[in-house]
Amino acid sequence: MLEGKWLFIWNISVIEGGNVQTIASKAKAAGYAGLCVKILDGTTPMNQGLLFPLFTACKALGIKLATWGYYYGMSVNNATSEANAAATQINDQYASFQVTAHLIDVEAEYKAPGSGFWAEAFMDTLTAKIPGAVKLGLCSYRYPNSHLEMPWSTFLAKCHFHAPQVYWEGSHNPAAQLLVSYEQLTALAPLPFYPVGSAYCNGGWCATPADCIEFAEQAALMGLPGINFWAWHSAVGIAGMWETLAALEYTPITPPPPPVDPESPVLVPAHTKADSLPYVNVRKNPLQSATKLGDVKPLKNVWVTKIYPLVNGARWVSVIVPGGAPDADDLAGFMAFTWQGKDLLAWGHV
Repeated sequence: MLEGKWLFIWNISVIEGGNVQTIASKAKAAGYAGLCVKILDGTTPMNQGLLFPLFTACKALGIKLATWGYYYGMSVNNATSEANAAATQINDQYASFQVTAHLIDVEAEYKAPGSGFWAEAFMDTLTAKIPGAVKLGLCSYRYPNSHLEMPWSTFLAKCHFHAPQVYWEGSHNPAAQLLVSYEQLTALAPLPFYPVGSAYCNGGWCATPADCIEFAEQAALMGLPGINFWAWHSAVGIAGMWETLAALEYTPITPPPPPVDPESPVLVPAHTKADSLPYVNVRKNPLQSATKLGDVKPLKNVWVTKIYPLVNGARWVSVIVPGGAPDADDLAGFMAFTWQGKDLLAWGHV
């Protein structure tokens, strides 16, 4: 679907002077696995006249393609019309270029009363009219718990993957927001997760190149198969952004298993080191800014259930900390095994 590093295109004519050969060549040079191009706004076709020439140029260079549309709903009839328009475009692009992924962007309009019926009409119509080889992804808000009016379950029941807009607008903590988005959306549907990160400015705020590096590193640490950025036209206007995104070589990390104790194939014994910090934090997620669940003193025995690769000088492990009293609850969370080059844990119990 959207494996690797991708970039959104909104309007072909406003990037690189609309020169499709330049766009394709620049995308190839920047290491993008694929481009996600807008084809519809409601029932209105987008990028007509440039769409197929761009797809031809990209295909010649081995650049993968996906499409997206913004859909309004507003009524069952309109949602059905939008689905029919989408099916026509998707079928044409599948037949001509074997485009096998389409992202469904639905936002504020689908918070209105009755939107569940619109979503049902849209998804039923669309899925009935496109090839089974074409996979659909929901590209909407990053936090479903903050947008409960949306008919999430209706859309996700017929989608094949998540592609949330993990836009950390107003902040600079993409890793933390990505973790929350993943937790909330996969709780609704355990689908493959291809997040879209911020490479734009709005209202005086701008994503930074460092933000995008953090976003990519966190996604790789989570083993996510691909990432995307919004968008070409905005990324070129932020100092250093295009160069930073071009330099990113996205490869998801498969965390290696921890060393396995023969007597304990699942829970691996470890302990906090005597020369570690006065307290080692146990956190909700493998991130120093995540919610703290508790502290563990030096020379305390723990059980490690998974170890994650070293990222930015920190190696996190998921742990179970036995309760201090016979009737005390165990504490489960994440702990930094290595922090800023120093090991805070050692293997084996003391």
